[in-house]
Formats: sequence, C-alpha cells, structure tokens
Amino acid sequence: MTNKQTYLLALLSAFLLWLAWPPIPFTTPLLFIGLVPLLIAVNAIKNDSRLEKGTRIFRTAALAFLVWNTASIYWVYNAVSAYNNVIVAFLVSLIPFGLGHC
Repeated sequence: MTNKQTYLLALLSAFLLWLAWPPIPFTTPLLFIGLVPLLIAVNAIKNDSRLEKGTRIFRTAALAFLVWNTASIYWVYNAVSAYNNVIVAFLVSLIPFGLGHC
C-alpha cells in the first residue's frame, strides 16, 4: 500500500470520527467504525517491507487525529469569537493541540 493510500485511509477515518461527534445515540457506533480505516492503514504499514515503519505509522495516525480534532473543535472557536476578537478565539482553539504535546 502506498503512502497516498494510507493517508487517504487516515482522512477517511478522520471524516467518520467527525461525523460521530458529538456522540448521540445513533452516531455513537461511528466512533468505533471510524477507527477501522486507520487500523487498516496501520496494518498495511506494519506488513510493508520498507523501513521507517514507526515514522510512517506516526504520520498516518497524526494526520487522522489532527484532522479529526480540528474538525471537532470548531465550536470552541465559534463560542469564543462571539465575545472576543478573532485572534483570541484562534489562540484559545489551539489549547487542545498544546495539551496533546505535554
């Protein structure tokens, strides 16, 4: 499987996870189904004969979760921008990304 295919699977996974957020009763199963394309991509990378598997797995998973997180926290920007200017709203929206790197 090529890098392009694994990245497309990561984006598909992010899209399915985004559809399931916020979890309401009939979309909750999408949270589990949304991980399947990502797991398929990770398995394909793991079984590939090329080197640097760990780096490729990290990039694929990071792409999936970056896109999902960005798509899922749109409400933080909207809520903060209602009372503050755009720069403050943008900086507050970056807090979840900063917490992920602790």
